[in-house]
Amino acid sequence: MSEYTRNNSMVACVVAVVIIGAAITGILAATSPGGGFSFGQREAYTTFSFRENADDPPPLVDVVISLSTGQINVTFVDDPTLVYDITVEVPNASLAERGNPVVTYDDNQVQLDYPTGSVTVRLGNASAYALSIDLSTGNTLIDLNEYCRFRDIIVSLDTGNAEIDMSGSSMLAENATMAVSVTTGNIDMTLAAPPATGIKFTGLVAVGSVDIVTTTWNKVSDCIAQTDNYGTATLTLDATATVNTGSVNAYLK
Repeated sequence: MSEYTRNNSMVACVVAVVIIGAAITGILAATSPGGGFSFGQREAYTTFSFRENADDPPPLVDVVISLSTGQINVTFVDDPTLVYDITVEVPNASLAERGNPVVTYDDNQVQLDYPTGSVTVRLGNASAYALSIDLSTGNTLIDLNEYCRFRDIIVSLDTGNAEIDMSGSSMLAENATMAVSVTTGNIDMTLAAPPATGIKFTGLVAVGSVDIVTTTWNKVSDCIAQTDNYGTATLTLDATATVNTGSVNAYLK
């Protein structure tokens, strides 16, 4: 059964260039929901909630989130009946112009497309999820924890920061691709290989730096590393972090 609720509240490989980070921080501070340059009380916002539960969730679910400005956080929880639980926090000043956000669920695809806000996505542990995140300006954090079963993960960000944390207790449902691209900003990846899973990581930066930190993976080059079992593992994950201007930081366990 699908649920929707609304609550109103009030809230308070070269050298990287420091100026880039400062510029990005300024942009995000000015555009994030509840942020900006405030001299008094922070602006009012409205929180929209969307939830779908099922006694027998589908084996495969695609989640597609598109946002112009704001923040997108994705995590997984220990709930075998949960298909999705999404909250969208929108500044009240934006509602009159842009209307209410809407989450659709059709043919095992969950979709949200909205101009601005802060989005939190909670997913259950029964389905295997593919994620597609498209964000113009802001930040995104994807937590692939011990309750996660995942397939392809695609993240596209124009300006801002993308972070992915992958636990060694997560589960890869099939051979998959993790592709994260940022035009201006930073990508941080922490990848721990689950059992019987081989992973290859590639970091690509046009202007900026790639930093790979590992004591257990094989470093093929300054920008490429892979697990010992990448060529023989039952399942493989190809992870790529691509930045035009900024930095890529990879912590490989």
